[in-house]
Amino acid sequence: MPEGDRSQMPAMPKFTTGWRLGTPDLVLEMPKEFEVPASRPDIFRNFVVPSGLLEDKWVRAVEFRPSARAVVHHALFAYVHAGAYASIDGTDGQPGFRGLAPIGANPAISPAGPLGGWAVGATPRFLPRRAGAADGARVGLRDQDALPSDGQSRARKNLFQRATKEMDSAVGIAPDDIRVRMAPGVVLRMLTPTMPRFGNVPGLIENARVDHQRMFDLQQSQLDKLSAHSLGELLQGLAELNSRQGKTADAEKYYGMIQSMLKGTDYTARAAEWMKTKQPLPQAQTNCVGCHLN
Repeated sequence: MPEGDRSQMPAMPKFTTGWRLGTPDLVLEMPKEFEVPASRPDIFRNFVVPSGLLEDKWVRAVEFRPSARAVVHHALFAYVHAGAYASIDGTDGQPGFRGLAPIGANPAISPAGPLGGWAVGATPRFLPRRAGAADGARVGLRDQDALPSDGQSRARKNLFQRATKEMDSAVGIAPDDIRVRMAPGVVLRMLTPTMPRFGNVPGLIENARVDHQRMFDLQQSQLDKLSAHSLGELLQGLAELNSRQGKTADAEKYYGMIQSMLKGTDYTARAAEWMKTKQPLPQAQTNCVGCHLN
């Protein structure tokens, strides 16, 4: 992809040495360090950090400070009911537990709600509705006495609509660039199951399916050269999106490809589960696997 206009390049971010949002009202720290090996596939790990709170609190902002930035790609935070993960926390001899704990996927053990996220260079601010606890190496919470205003809700809606418009424009410019197709396809596949009902959600699901289908078509002659993770996410995305749209025959085609091409993987187990009912799988069984679970 050609380089853009250098004069339009934004300035490099400047990071402070302390808390970027001021002194937190509450700081949560991991009770024990987790050792990240020097060489191995990506690790996605969940850490349970007690908050000590005995009553509900409104949260204005969340800031995350990893002690070893070089090994942290991103972090997601959620608050959970006390003891929600007690049965699986630390069962493999290390702090936390492996894999992605999807919000709302299983009411019996899943987080009660999101608290935002962090990535390198990101502004450490999020406006959720309620707080109880959060995951992370060191997380600072700022109190808020009221819910986000209607104006803030409209601002989030407008920001999302602008983002989808920009992604659509990028696809229009480079419709056969897999990297361009991947961004909206994956983002919309992951977001639409729990997306607030503003905008054309069925239309967004269709856009995600079309993006996945185009990525499949562009790579169809070399599917056997893709990694298990890349092929699994592609086929799983197509199968899931078709299933959610009621296109059972198409969903069965791609789940069948998973069973024949990805034997012995988590994708195969999910495909077998879908084949039992041929109904959309719970979100817990459609989230990203592969490198995030190794």
